[in-house]
Formats: sequence, C-alpha cells, structure tokens
Amino acid sequence: MLYRFISKSSHPLLLTLVSSKTHFLNPKSSFSIPKRNFFPNNSFFFSTGNNNGKDSDPLYTWKLSSETDESAFNEYSASVEGTERRVFDGGFWSKQLKGSCTDELTIKKSGLSKPSVSVYSEKTLETIEILKGGGEDLTHRLSLVAPKLSFKLIIEIFERVNEQRISGLKFFNWLRDSYPEFYRSAYVNSLIICNCGLLDDYKTMLSLLVEFKAEEICLTDKAFGFLTLCGSSKDSLMNSTRKVVDMINEIGGSCRGSGVYGLIEMFCCLDLFDMATFVIEITERTASHYNILIRKRCKAGHIEEARAIINEMFEFGCSPNTNSYNYLLGTLCKNDKMEDVSIVLEEMRNKGLNLDAITYETLVYHSSSRGRVDIASEFLKLMVNENVEPRSTTHAAYLKVLLEAGEREKAYKYVIDMSAKYNHCVNVLYSLLVRLHQKKGDLMTAQNILNEMIDKGLKPDFGVFIEIVKQLQKTGRKSISRDLRTKYSVFYCSDIQKASNS
Repeated sequence: MLYRFISKSSHPLLLTLVSSKTHFLNPKSSFSIPKRNFFPNNSFFFSTGNNNGKDSDPLYTWKLSSETDESAFNEYSASVEGTERRVFDGGFWSKQLKGSCTDELTIKKSGLSKPSVSVYSEKTLETIEILKGGGEDLTHRLSLVAPKLSFKLIIEIFERVNEQRISGLKFFNWLRDSYPEFYRSAYVNSLIICNCGLLDDYKTMLSLLVEFKAEEICLTDKAFGFLTLCGSSKDSLMNSTRKVVDMINEIGGSCRGSGVYGLIEMFCCLDLFDMATFVIEITERTASHYNILIRKRCKAGHIEEARAIINEMFEFGCSPNTNSYNYLLGTLCKNDKMEDVSIVLEEMRNKGLNLDAITYETLVYHSSSRGRVDIASEFLKLMVNENVEPRSTTHAAYLKVLLEAGEREKAYKYVIDMSAKYNHCVNVLYSLLVRLHQKKGDLMTAQNILNEMIDKGLKPDFGVFIEIVKQLQKTGRKSISRDLRTKYSVFYCSDIQKASNS
C-alpha cells in the first residue's frame, strides 16, 4: 500500500477546504463520531488506488449534450460524451445487468422515458383481450394485432397483464419466438417473473429461471414487485422473500447474483430498508450489497442512517470499500458538511482505503461549484501526483469554473498540460473546452480551438463540431462555417481509406 504524507505548509489550500472558517462552508456534524483529526500536526495523508475510477460508480455526472445545461451535475448517474455510461453501484452484477441486456438501448430508441399512452393503448387493450380469450389461433391473432412491437408497447402490455392478474406466459412465449432481441431483455424477463409471482405460479417461475440461467439472462428489481403486493403483513412478506431467495439460491448463476441485487434494490426503492437488510442477512453480507443501502440512504439525505450502515458493516466483519465512502462523501459535500468530510477521509486513511477518481472528483467538483478554483487546483495536483487519472467529468467541472472565473488562458493551459500527460484523452479535453466556450457564447474562440484541433490532426467530437458549424451559419459566418466543414472532411477521407484497407 502506498502511503503519502504531505506537509501542511505545502498545501495550505487543502487545509482551507476543511476549515470551518472558510466562508463558503457551513459544517454541522450530523452524526456522532470521533473528534476530527484528518490533518495531523506535521503531515497530511492521502492514499490512492490505481484503477483510475474505471471500476467505480459515479456520484456526480457532467451532462454535455446540447439539450442539457453543462452545469447539471447529478448524483448517481453518468452521461459523458466519450465515456462509458454507468448508473448504479452493485459490483459485478450491476455491470452484468448493464452489459448483457439490451434494455438501455431499446428504452432510449423506443422513447420509453417519454410515454405516449394514446398511441398504444388500443393495441394494448386488444392484446389483453386476445390473451384472455386464448385459443389455438392465439399466435396468429397476436401477429395481426401487433405486427411490429416496440419495446415501449411490450412493457405496457406486461404492466397491464400484471395489473389485471392475467397470465402473460403465452404472450411471453410468442414474444420469445417472434422477437428474440426482446427476449434477452432483463426488464422484460423480470416482468414475466413478477407475473408468475402475482399468480402464485412458482412452478412456472422456477422453470423460467432455469431457462434464464442457461441463457445467462439477468433479473432486475421489477421481478419481485409481487412480493409487496401479495404480502399482507411483515411476517408474510419475510416468508415470501425467503421463499424467493431459496429459489434463486437453488437456481444459481446469473439469476442468483442479479436476483439478490434486484431484491435489495427493490426494497430500498420502496423505503423498506428493514427488508433490504433482511435479504442481506439471509444471503451474504458483502460491500456491494450494503452499498445499495448506503446509496439509497445518501440519495434520500439520510446521512446518519448511511453512517450507521457503515458501522454495522464493521460489526459483522464486512469491510466497506471506497465506493461505500464515496456515496457518503458526495452527500456530505452536497450539504456543505466539510468537517464531517474530513472525518470520513481520515477514517478511510485509517482503514487503508485508497482514494479513487470518484473521491477526488467529488472534492474537485465541490470546490469548483463554489467558485474556489484555487482549492480545486490543489486537489487536481494531488490527484495527478498520486497517479489517479481524472475522469472526463472531473476535467469538465474544473474547466467550467475556470471559464466562469474569466480564466480563459488557464483553461487553455490546463487542456495543453493534461493532453501532454494523458495522451489518450486529448480529443475529449479539447472538445470539452470547445463546448464550454460555445455554451458561454464565445463562438469565435470555440471555432479557433476547433481549427487548432484539426490542424493538429485531432478529430473533434462530431456533435460539438456540427453544433459550432450550425451556429456559425445562423450568425452570418457562412464562409467560416464552410471552411471548417472543408477542413473536417479530411477525417471522412481517412475513415474511408481505413475501411478500404481493412
């Protein structure tokens, strides 16, 4: 393990960050913990991991799409151009759920986030009536009513079927044969499991789970909604939950891992934290399981409860990991409880936990969002010195605060310096700077940086490029826009050449 002690005098601004006298902080301890001692008299300690945040889930996100304000840092989600999208923490199974299923892509394409019930309600009702009637020509009638199904319509049909407690098995079997791409959806498969539970058909549920295991299909929290609908008391809910856990334990494989995760997630979403804890107790006390509880508590602002969960983990011999503390740190920073932040960082140090890219990003973003460029700079220096590579979201937060402070030259120098150190993200850094200048209304600076990129052989992000080109046209700079398009065409020629050579 790498221990790094840094002199107080070398980093006075880091001391300022956790000082209760700093004007933009308002520390109020919200939980009872030992006296703060993060900064020893003669030394300052930070230890870092070497994963550069690649296996950690983000506490904040930087949205850079043209439809979204660049200042939108949101907790527990990520949407960064050129980076992997991750939504929740849960270790291996959370990544499996996102990686093995088509849900995210199909939801985005179908516009599920913007439902338009009037478009599909008639088809849904017709489909429900066909399922109620049954008959040998069921498959033919389904094909006539719904010759081309969208993911959105499939979800609506399953939700109506479950609402009316009608068996959706025939529809699911038809769907599996007619639309195999939806069959592999964890979301769809979870809804049919829920359907079996609502009908108390555990035999069919077991059979389906065996099939899912063979196909390495995962489950989500949607699979277990029947538990809370059918349980008349806490005891009956616990018994039903234990029955489901026993079943997925017997099945094993993808259904077991993702199923346990889904159960904990569902109970947390319903604020049934006692039931979520019960699932952990009868399965495994692991950091990834507890992190679901911590994340949900932090998202709800339940800082004391989140802290209590970490203490409980220690009591049962389950060591919290960096993610566990990152959730807590994010919430504390969000609420300006910086005295508590220093205590948590000290605890991480004492437990031998490495600060990762998410930890640093939380601190950099907190400083940046309050206009403290100096403190954010010190955290970034420390981060780089500890060989923890900043993420795109970290770069974006820092560049934004520099530009808002009128430090255009510093922002440009930052991009140059970071590009030299992290050669693989040069395009991302330049594109970030272009987008931020464009958002501030400095179109000509954005255009100049684009020209510089192309001259250096760097391909700009296409979304950023095309937005600048369109704005140049709208503002009467058609010749500049045309020249920029001409220069960019070299990348098309290069792509064609590569394709022909392959």
